[in-house]
Amino acid sequence: MQSKGMRMETRLIKFYESEAEKDLTCPKHNGTLDISGYAVRLGLLRAKWAKYLYEEESAQEEAAHALSSIYSSKFLYYSYDYEYSIDKKDIATMIKGDKEYQSCELVLKEQISKNKFIQSVLDALSAQTFYLNTAMKHILWKSGETA
Repeated sequence: MQSKGMRMETRLIKFYESEAEKDLTCPKHNGTLDISGYAVRLGLLRAKWAKYLYEEESAQEEAAHALSSIYSSKFLYYSYDYEYSIDKKDIATMIKGDKEYQSCELVLKEQISKNKFIQSVLDALSAQTFYLNTAMKHILWKSGETA
């Protein structure tokens, strides 16, 4: 997704949804859950999602900067170059009603939502450590060994 004033190319939320579905599911090997393999992979998965978050947070910063820049230029336009005289207290309302501003604001809001989603996947991956530890202890208990 590329917006006016933004340089960074970002991924759509559908990409992250499908990746999350794969990464949050413990894989099976020969019909049984591969808990130990998943436990080993978990650190790499967390690093992968941390990288995604970093990239998308950078895009969010660019979107916030672009929105601020549009606000500033629209403020000057409505203050001095607009064909009608507008009271200073009404300029913010005019800017927020401007299509270019609204478009950029939508990009920023979508980016914030995407970052929240990625953060929730990171949190879920962190919680997986507890679940895997519990599952491994249960497997050991069933086999008669102690953890």
